[in-house]
Amino acid sequence: MTSPADIPILITTPDGKLAPETEAWLRLHDNPVIHHALPRFESVKGFDRNRCVNIAAGRTGAMMMGLEMFPMADYFFFLDSDVKPPIGAIGTLHRHCLSAVGGWIPARFGGWIGGRGTDSGFELFQRPLPGLTPTHLLSLGCTLVHRDYLGEPFDPGIEGYVQMKDGRMCHLADSGAFSVKMAKAEVTLFLDGDVVASHHCQDLMVGEKHATNK
Repeated sequence: MTSPADIPILITTPDGKLAPETEAWLRLHDNPVIHHALPRFESVKGFDRNRCVNIAAGRTGAMMMGLEMFPMADYFFFLDSDVKPPIGAIGTLHRHCLSAVGGWIPARFGGWIGGRGTDSGFELFQRPLPGLTPTHLLSLGCTLVHRDYLGEPFDPGIEGYVQMKDGRMCHLADSGAFSVKMAKAEVTLFLDGDVVASHHCQDLMVGEKHATNK
């Protein structure tokens, strides 16, 4: 089994730049890093839809490189370029030996990236919870995934929507599409309360909304 220090970290950016906080975190770890810089491209109309396509394409590229370069690695750690986990987060997540387990990341517009479906719509978690928390949504911005569930290109999730509890309709995006895929494979996703990350949102564009009314 791969030791935590040997688990590859997979990052994708459109310009090769990382948030200073993320870069500082990486310097404190000896894990191999695959930083896949994929220039932005315009393939679909709408900022939010196009952003989802770009992120999924970049994440797919980093994943494919990782699988090829590290054929003996059984886990890979996905990290967004503007997320800073706590020190030793990879080892903390790895101790559970789960198929997919992530850290808590603040959502761009309130709440935390993770939650559960309810009779009135999907509800984000409002605060990090202790221990291992089952979740219907796992962000690929700070998540450890076993290689058995990798290899296929990430779905950008622009054709799928989820109704939020407040009535908004949101794109699934790549993390939502991945979560749905794992649910279909009957894999329970978890968030670890010992891994609470900060989110510096360097890619957030003022005036744009993540939620799309439909």
